[in-house]
Formats: sequence, structure tokens, C-alpha cells
Amino acid sequence: MTRRVLPALIALALLVAACGGSEAATTQARDRTPITTTLSPEDIATTTTLPEVEVPGGFRLYKGDGFELFMPKTWTVVGFGDLDMQRILNELANSELEDAIKDAFESGSGKLFAFDFGNSSPTFTNNINIILLDNPGMSAAQLLDLAEKDIRRIGATNTEARAEQLEGGDAVIVSYDLPLELGGGEGLSYTVLTSKNQWVVTYTALNTEPFRESFELMMDSFRER
Repeated sequence: MTRRVLPALIALALLVAACGGSEAATTQARDRTPITTTLSPEDIATTTTLPEVEVPGGFRLYKGDGFELFMPKTWTVVGFGDLDMQRILNELANSELEDAIKDAFESGSGKLFAFDFGNSSPTFTNNINIILLDNPGMSAAQLLDLAEKDIRRIGATNTEARAEQLEGGDAVIVSYDLPLELGGGEGLSYTVLTSKNQWVVTYTALNTEPFRESFELMMDSFRER
């Protein structure tokens, strides 16, 4: 049976939706130790040093390209600069998804894709992605209605939007249901505003409710660096 993966990259007008790989690829990826991002010396030299944080059990502090957050240890991560990125993409056995991820990284906007193979159903892979865009010059309150309308534009239903202040910045949070033509399932999209950027972090699952607490913990830990 083909497993569907929907990394709904919703960043104002940006959306990528793709189908998932085979169950054989899923089994290989589930058993693999997660990969961490490798930064170049230039990146390290310009990286902001943040206070050390206590990482909760079952998570690790993932330091990506310009950001950090708590990531469940069991998730398979494809991050910007990962040395094993091509091998991971090959194991997903999905050329459409592979092209979408490569395009996102090459454009400079894609910063992370991660897959929760261990807690997914046989037909849908829970996943998260992080997209970086310029700050739109709006407050979270001003962005609230626009973000919800953009998600509805792709066919999402049952949308609910709210503004919230997180440690990492002011955020617009939209929950929604996805149409069957995009694989079904549910999504949570966080747009986090910093002084120069907007970080769009999207979590998609067949049913988000059992994992909502973990995702909220991840977003509470999200920091620009």
C-alpha cells in the first residue's frame, strides 16, 4: 500500500503537497538514527548563541539553519545541509516529494522536513516542515485573517485562527482540515514573526489531536538563532 505524505508548505501563497513513499521505505527510515544538521564554519561564525535549555525526555535540541527547536528523537529529519539528505530522499521512494523538497531547499526558503514514521498510519505519514520568508511588515493581528484565507484557498475546511505570543516571537496559528485530493488529514500552521523574518512551521497528521501537546511543546521551544 502506498503511504501518503503531505508536507503542506503554506507560507502565505506557498503550498507544496505530495504523496508518500512505500512501506518498505518507511520501515527503513523508522529504524534509522535521526540525522543532525551540519553547519558550515561561516554559518557557525554568524550564529547567535542562545542560553542552554533543559531538553525534555524523548526529545533532542535540533539546531538547524537559523533556528532551533525540540525535535522528538524518533523522527526522521531532512535539514538544510544534512550530509545524508539524498539518501533519505531516496528512501522516501517518491520523486514528486523529492523534487518538492529539493526545490524548497534550493530556493533558500526550505529549512527542515521531518517525518514521524513510528506514529503514522499505514496510509498517512505525520510530518513537519519549516519554511523561512521575509517579514511581511505586518503584525500578527494584521496577518491573522490573511493567513486563514490563504489556507482556505487550497481547499482547507474547518479553519480556526488565533494570534499568540510565543517565546520565539508573535505567532499566527491556524488549524484546519485538508481536502481528500490533498490526502486528507489535519494541519496546524504556525507563522512566527521575528524582526526580519517569518518562520512558517506546519504540522500535518491524519489526526493531530493525539500529537497536539508534543507539537505545542516543539513550538514553545522554537527560537531564531
